Amino acid sequence: RGVGYLHENKPSPIIHRDLEPSNILRDDSGHLKVADFGVSKLLAVKEDKPLTCQDTSCRYVAPEVFKQEEYDTKVDVFSFALILQEVTPLLIQELRVKDARCSDSSFLDSTNPGRGEGNS
Repeated sequence: RGVGYLHENKPSPIIHRDLEPSNILRDDSGHLKVADFGVSKLLAVKEDKPLTCQDTSCRYVAPEVFKQEEYDTKVDVFSFALILQEVTPLLIQELRVKDARCSDSSFLDSTNPGRGEGNS
């Protein structure tokens, strides 16, 4: 939602241009927040100097940005897709661990009828 909000900004969409895992923060309630707008720009504004690897993490930047080609909000979508590709296996692993813990807990409850009723 955060990136979508930037892209739908009126009258000119904002391009973040530096989306990377460290710029996506999670608050206490689990909501994601976009941070670090140091190299973001309004879509309508032309760049005087090209973006370099010193300005941003090259790993997540769309190729057209560095080729100095014309680009739009889709460069943030490209970056976000790379982030998802990187974190999805970690999220799946975390879900499997949580699922295994729940299964283990259910097994323990079934083998110890007094468990969970305040009895030790």
